[in-house]
Amino acid sequence: MNAPLLKDFRPIDNKKPCPTGYNQQSVGTFEGVHSECVCKDGSLHNYAHCAFSSSCQYQSSIKPLIYKIWNGNKICVMKSDMTKTKYLQVGKSCESGYKKCGYNICSKDDKCPMSRIYYN
Repeated sequence: MNAPLLKDFRPIDNKKPCPTGYNQQSVGTFEGVHSECVCKDGSLHNYAHCAFSSSCQYQSSIKPLIYKIWNGNKICVMKSDMTKTKYLQVGKSCESGYKKCGYNICSKDDKCPMSRIYYN
Protein backbone atom coordinates (compact mmCIF):
# COMPACT_ATOMS: atom_id res chain seq x y z
CA MET A 1 0.00 0.00 0.00
CA ASN A 2 1.40 3.35 -1.00
CA ALA A 3 -1.23 5.67 0.52
CA PRO A 4 -0.23 8.73 2.56
CA LEU A 5 -0.01 8.19 6.30
CA LEU A 6 -1.95 10.29 8.79
CA LYS A 7 -0.14 12.98 10.75
CA ASP A 8 -3.16 14.06 12.78
CA PHE A 9 -6.94 13.85 13.03
CA ARG A 10 -9.53 15.97 14.75
CA PRO A 11 -13.24 15.49 15.36
CA ILE A 12 -14.82 18.83 14.32
CA ASP A 13 -18.42 19.96 14.78
CA ASN A 14 -20.31 19.03 11.62
CA LYS A 15 -21.32 22.65 11.00
CA LYS A 16 -17.73 23.94 11.04
CA PRO A 17 -15.10 23.55 8.29
CA CYS A 18 -12.00 21.42 8.71
CA PRO A 19 -8.96 23.44 9.83
CA THR A 20 -6.44 24.58 7.23
CA GLY A 21 -4.34 21.63 6.06
CA TYR A 22 -7.02 19.08 7.05
CA ASN A 23 -9.58 17.28 4.87
CA GLN A 24 -12.77 15.48 5.81
CA GLN A 25 -12.40 11.68 5.91
CA SER A 26 -15.21 9.18 5.43
CA VAL A 27 -15.78 6.92 8.43
CA GLY A 28 -17.58 3.98 6.85
CA THR A 29 -19.75 2.66 4.05
CA PHE A 30 -23.21 1.11 3.94
CA GLU A 31 -23.28 -1.22 0.93
CA GLY A 32 -26.99 -0.65 0.23
CA VAL A 33 -29.69 -3.22 -0.58
CA HIS A 34 -31.35 -4.38 -3.79
CA SER A 35 -35.10 -4.12 -4.31
CA GLU A 36 -36.82 -7.39 -3.49
CA CYS A 37 -40.13 -8.97 -2.66
CA VAL A 38 -39.94 -9.97 1.02
CA CYS A 39 -42.49 -12.46 2.36
CA LYS A 40 -43.60 -13.04 5.97
CA ASP A 41 -41.88 -16.44 5.98
CA GLY A 42 -38.57 -14.71 5.23
CA SER A 43 -38.35 -15.83 1.62
CA LEU A 44 -37.24 -13.44 -1.12
CA HIS A 45 -38.79 -13.29 -4.59
CA ASN A 46 -38.83 -11.10 -7.68
CA TYR A 47 -41.13 -8.08 -8.01
CA ALA A 48 -43.88 -9.94 -9.90
CA HIS A 49 -44.40 -12.37 -6.99
CA CYS A 50 -45.37 -9.49 -4.66
CA ALA A 51 -48.18 -8.42 -6.99
CA PHE A 52 -49.93 -11.77 -6.48
CA SER A 53 -49.25 -12.49 -2.80
CA SER A 54 -50.81 -10.71 0.19
CA SER A 55 -48.19 -12.20 2.55
CA CYS A 56 -45.35 -10.46 0.70
CA GLN A 57 -44.26 -6.85 0.50
CA TYR A 58 -42.08 -5.03 -2.03
CA GLN A 59 -38.91 -3.55 -0.51
CA SER A 60 -37.39 -0.68 -2.49
CA SER A 61 -33.66 -0.58 -3.06
CA ILE A 62 -31.42 1.62 -0.93
CA LYS A 63 -28.34 3.06 -2.61
CA PRO A 64 -24.91 2.69 -0.98
CA LEU A 65 -24.01 5.48 1.44
CA ILE A 66 -20.66 6.84 2.53
CA TYR A 67 -20.79 8.00 6.14
CA LYS A 68 -18.91 11.19 6.88
CA ILE A 69 -20.33 12.08 10.31
CA TRP A 70 -19.59 10.29 13.60
CA ASN A 71 -21.22 11.31 16.90
CA GLY A 72 -22.22 14.65 15.36
CA ASN A 73 -18.69 15.39 14.21
CA LYS A 74 -16.85 15.21 10.93
CA ILE A 75 -13.42 13.60 11.08
CA CYS A 76 -10.78 15.93 9.68
CA VAL A 77 -7.40 14.42 8.87
CA MET A 78 -4.00 15.80 7.99
CA LYS A 79 -2.12 13.47 5.67
CA SER A 80 1.62 13.28 5.35
CA ASP A 81 3.24 13.86 1.98
CA MET A 82 5.19 10.66 2.65
CA THR A 83 3.79 7.21 1.99
CA LYS A 84 4.08 4.05 4.07
CA THR A 85 6.87 2.67 1.92
CA LYS A 86 8.93 5.84 2.45
CA TYR A 87 8.47 5.73 6.23
CA LEU A 88 9.58 2.19 6.93
CA GLN A 89 13.26 1.68 7.53
CA VAL A 90 13.30 -2.02 8.37
CA GLY A 91 16.49 -3.18 10.06
CA LYS A 92 18.18 0.19 9.57
CA SER A 93 18.85 3.28 11.56
CA CYS A 94 17.19 6.41 10.21
CA GLU A 95 18.81 8.11 7.24
CA SER A 96 20.22 11.62 7.54
CA GLY A 97 17.42 14.18 7.71
CA TYR A 98 14.93 11.70 9.24
CA LYS A 99 13.95 11.30 12.88
CA LYS A 100 13.13 8.09 14.71
CA CYS A 101 9.41 7.77 15.45
CA GLY A 102 9.22 4.26 16.82
CA TYR A 103 10.30 0.77 15.96
CA ASN A 104 11.29 0.70 12.26
CA ILE A 105 9.63 4.05 11.54
CA CYS A 106 11.55 7.14 10.44
CA SER A 107 10.06 10.47 9.39
CA LYS A 108 11.34 13.49 7.50
CA ASP A 109 8.33 15.43 8.82
CA ASP A 110 8.54 17.31 12.11
CA LYS A 111 5.60 15.23 13.34
CA CYS A 112 5.60 11.43 13.38
CA PRO A 113 2.76 9.60 11.60
CA MET A 114 -0.11 8.20 13.61
CA SER A 115 0.25 4.54 14.43
CA ARG A 116 -2.67 3.97 16.82
CA ILE A 117 -6.03 5.50 17.67
CA TYR A 118 -7.84 4.64 20.90
CA TYR A 119 -11.44 5.36 21.75
CA ASN A 120 -12.91 5.05 25.24
